[in-house]
Amino acid sequence: MKYKLIALDLDGTLLRTHHSITKKNYQALKNFANAGGKIVISTGRAITSARKIANKIEKNTGIQIPYIITLCGSTIYDHENKIIYQKLIKPETTKKIVDLIKKLKLNIWIYQKDFESKGVYSKSLIFAIVAKIVKHINLKKLDFSKTKIPARKINVFSFNVIGQKKFEKIVNKELSNEVSLHKTNNLICELSPVGCSKGEAIKIIANKLNIPLNQVASIGDSGNDLSAAEVSKCFGAIGRNKSIGSYSSENYPKLNSQVAKFINKRLLSKNPKIKLIVSDLDGTILNDKKLIDENLSNNIKKIIHDEKIMLTLASGRSVHDIYRIINKSNLINANIRYAIGNNGAVIYDFKKQKTLKCWAISKKVANELFKIITSLGNNKKFGKFTCYITPYDKRAAKNAIVTKVKYLPNVFVHTPDCQKVKSIKEFSNSQEISESFKIIPTNTLPKNSKIVRFLIFCVDTEQRDKIISIIKDSHLNLNISTSSATNIEINALHVSKGKALKKLAKILKIKNTELLTVGDQKNDITMLKLTEWSFTFNNSPDEVKNSARYLINHDNENAIIKALKIYSKEVNND
Repeated sequence: MKYKLIALDLDGTLLRTHHSITKKNYQALKNFANAGGKIVISTGRAITSARKIANKIEKNTGIQIPYIITLCGSTIYDHENKIIYQKLIKPETTKKIVDLIKKLKLNIWIYQKDFESKGVYSKSLIFAIVAKIVKHINLKKLDFSKTKIPARKINVFSFNVIGQKKFEKIVNKELSNEVSLHKTNNLICELSPVGCSKGEAIKIIANKLNIPLNQVASIGDSGNDLSAAEVSKCFGAIGRNKSIGSYSSENYPKLNSQVAKFINKRLLSKNPKIKLIVSDLDGTILNDKKLIDENLSNNIKKIIHDEKIMLTLASGRSVHDIYRIINKSNLINANIRYAIGNNGAVIYDFKKQKTLKCWAISKKVANELFKIITSLGNNKKFGKFTCYITPYDKRAAKNAIVTKVKYLPNVFVHTPDCQKVKSIKEFSNSQEISESFKIIPTNTLPKNSKIVRFLIFCVDTEQRDKIISIIKDSHLNLNISTSSATNIEINALHVSKGKALKKLAKILKIKNTELLTVGDQKNDITMLKLTEWSFTFNNSPDEVKNSARYLINHDNENAIIKALKIYSKEVNND
């Protein structure tokens, strides 16, 4: 069995609008349990209402729910309602949050001991009307003099979007060491004790049940399910939430029985034959010369010809640099038609010499990020680092491919002294920058450039992690990943290899289960999560190994071949 544990969100996922569960969902849960799988509930609700739903499932399926994750991970209960894990928000922190709520005139629901009788604290006329319509809401006025109490979770909500954003910004800046903020939607955010999340709770349960994370699946619909999406090997996203959608293997509309679809068609289905191999480059199939070895090149040609399987290369490199590698590795006639470049920011069709998709960083965010990088560069305590800023111009990319990379597109470099362009070799062994780009100082960067990626090379991992932390604390809408111990790759929010691959698969009318993916670093995680046929190396980082189904010995020259051998063996035995 591919998956041994599934974590189920409730509201908006398993439950219909009137909190019932469809017969199809009940049957799917039964099918999963009969196949040997364990089912746990993962919810923002408290134990009383979550237990009622668990009892419903047990009554209608005969399945025992061994654990219930409540309040977004702050408390976990076993089957006998005993607490196996709990963490509280400190009383003084609760007081700070309540004072902030009062100042910004927002609404609050404090989850504390016996909290379900406490209800929602609000002075809002709108919520007074809502409370009358939704009868289970007990609306109260908050006595602000009696709020210095510990809490399991705090919900903050308002129709005042500006006030809500101010609240989130202050909490992220001043209370991030005390609480974790989960964004449910534009109107609601949930505060848990720091370090608590559905994802962390799933790790605890998987460990108790002795189930590896690469055999864990989960399904959810909102921002508080993001941590579950990041932790689980296979995640189903309900609705249109972009945060969880970027990590999901499957996306479903908000209909009544999507849990059943996810279980029956993804978790319990037999794997169809693959139609597309997608491989990372650096650290995965490139040799010491940063090219594809001749032996692997010959094998790739044979696979594409005999098996009628397509190959796509997905890299942090630009699409024209991917083309350079294909050309120099004698694969120009191997019919490698598509490439995913700049960590998923660009999808390119080599045959039509056409950009299929480009996701750029907004000008405002790019400018703010550049200010941060400049300030860090002027601060001696951060030592030497170099930042390469990649603009994307469709015409320049096409010219580079038409001329077989004799035409060199511009890449702009920023160093502490921007007038001096330092060689990238001072920070990295990568040779591709000097071979496939024209390097120009950032003081000549055109104002209207469409920036797709910032690439920072640091001296060591410690320096890299400090810079990542500072950029994250700025709360810009960015996706930050790494592909080595000393680099930082920054794209627009939600941009990833996984998102780009999902888009390409949709264009080609290929199912996620018909993909085979190979990668070795954190920027490969989103594409490794898409399919059961996902491969990484036994020396890859733990997060990467948990995102892939199969581990292979590290061997750049034979990574794809090893993956295909395992695939062929399993398909023939299926």
